[in-house]
Amino acid sequence: NPLPLAKFRLVETSDPKAAHAEAVKLFAPHKLETVPGKGQFRALLHHLRLGALACYFIRYKPEVIISSAAMKRFYLCLVPVAGACHVTQGLSAMRLVPGTLGVVNTSEPISLHWRGDCTALVIKIDRAAVESTVAAHLGRPLARPLEFVREPVAQSAAQGLVRLVDFIYRDLEEERSAVSSRLGESAAEALFLNTLLRQVPNTYAEAMARPASRAAPY
Repeated sequence: NPLPLAKFRLVETSDPKAAHAEAVKLFAPHKLETVPGKGQFRALLHHLRLGALACYFIRYKPEVIISSAAMKRFYLCLVPVAGACHVTQGLSAMRLVPGTLGVVNTSEPISLHWRGDCTALVIKIDRAAVESTVAAHLGRPLARPLEFVREPVAQSAAQGLVRLVDFIYRDLEEERSAVSSRLGESAAEALFLNTLLRQVPNTYAEAMARPASRAAPY
């Protein structure tokens, strides 16, 4: 089977410096370290921008550590399909493996340890789009920054999100992709943000679960 987003391939290299240079352009300044004695480095990166979302298929072999300062402008949704990714932020840590997913808050320094030929679908989500979605639902500005839970979420507990990610990635491969049309892009973005906020625990999940208040009839 072809790899996800295969026709949008951006990088395939055994040169860590080349892989790092391209990844910095797509994400933000960061450091990439290979782990000695584990075998030949190899990076594969497919990428497509979709409104407030950027969709990636990423594989690092055999083991790398990516670290960065706080970036704050986006969140990262990681859906591993092979290997493991250990995410460390301050005193919190989560181990993401197939069957789980996680959302990384970028409000403080991050370390991502990709192990065992880790391969993942990664969706970069503009923070402003997420927060404006919540504010629109609540009918008021956010009192504090939105943060997602810092632990793995079982895919069985977020099946709607997993199915939606699968649909988006598969549809993007189609010759007449619905998602990559102007109308489809906007609809996919809105549905993804709503599903993410509903199915991944976050600081506004409880408030969003309450029925919206409605003005009394005149």
